[in-house]
Amino acid sequence: MVDGERRPWPVSGRFSANTTWLGLEMVRSGLGLGWHSTLLVAPLLARGELVEVLAPFRDPGWAPVWAVMLPERDRLPRIQAVVDFLAEAMREAG
Repeated sequence: MVDGERRPWPVSGRFSANTTWLGLEMVRSGLGLGWHSTLLVAPLLARGELVEVLAPFRDPGWAPVWAVMLPERDRLPRIQAVVDFLAEAMREAG
C-alpha cells in the first residue's frame, strides 16, 4: 500500500509452484512466502508449523470457490457427498 492505496507489486523469485500442495510444501520448507486458503493452513498455524505474516494486508473479502466436474458426474451420490463436505468445511473455516 502507498498512501492508503493498494498498488500492484511485481513478485518474482527462483521458485514457483503449479499446485497448491507443492506451494505449501515449499513454504513449509522455508523457501519463501505463500498465499493459501484458511482451510488449508489453519491446522498448520495452530500447530505452529507456519506463522502468518503480513496480516494487515490480508484481503478481507473472499474468493469464490467452484466445484467443477463433468456434466454426467453431478448425479453421482459420492460426488455430491464430497461437494457437500467441502462446502461445510469452508463455511466452518470462515
